[in-house]
Amino acid sequence: MTCHETRAFLNAWLDDELDVSGALSLEQHMADCADCQRAREQAEALRAALRQPELRYQPAPDFTRRLHQSLQDATPRPRPVYAMWLAAAAVLVVLLGGLYLGRQSGQNSIAAQVLASHIRSLQVGHLTDVLSSDHHTVKPWFQGKLDFSPPVPDPPSADWTLVGGRLDYLDSRPVAALVYARGRHTVNVFVWPADGGSAHPATVQGYNILHFTRHGMTWWVVSDLNLPELSAFAQGLK
Repeated sequence: MTCHETRAFLNAWLDDELDVSGALSLEQHMADCADCQRAREQAEALRAALRQPELRYQPAPDFTRRLHQSLQDATPRPRPVYAMWLAAAAVLVVLLGGLYLGRQSGQNSIAAQVLASHIRSLQVGHLTDVLSSDHHTVKPWFQGKLDFSPPVPDPPSADWTLVGGRLDYLDSRPVAALVYARGRHTVNVFVWPADGGSAHPATVQGYNILHFTRHGMTWWVVSDLNLPELSAFAQGLK
């Protein structure tokens, strides 16, 4: 297994998503490669930081009880049929709340992967697999390497430069990583087919992370650039 393959599948290995053969090959490579060992240590440290309790929202333990009590207080003497509907509504609210929190947890997990991949890419020699400022060069490079054709937008303005692209591995699948730059700021844009949903902007360890769906694709944008400028950059990607 090469260094590039190790970095691409490192998150999958950390999540125990590789088969036995793939895991053994990756572990054997890391045992002989100091750079990949450091990448693993950085990814593990980042995962540990992102799992801090303050980054997750947990409902109060008595949330369900208080919800039922509030509904009962609002209707002190309901008729039997109406009471059944209230109970059903309460259950539905709890279920929808659980689904929402579950989705938020999933989004947080992807955001952690996005940030880890961005930080890894900033190491010398890991930013791009194809180095070019021409999207007509970058886009064809992905053909045959992914099961979809990723869009490769031109930079939104003359201040920005398309640096190139690379393969990455996020949300249990290979994805396209597009790299843009302005001055000393590097932006990683991760793209793969959309599965719906969006997330609020997040700031973790000084990095801003955006997520949106456009043209049937999921987009994750991450950089140390300030949030207003990063949002303007993301809006300018056509």
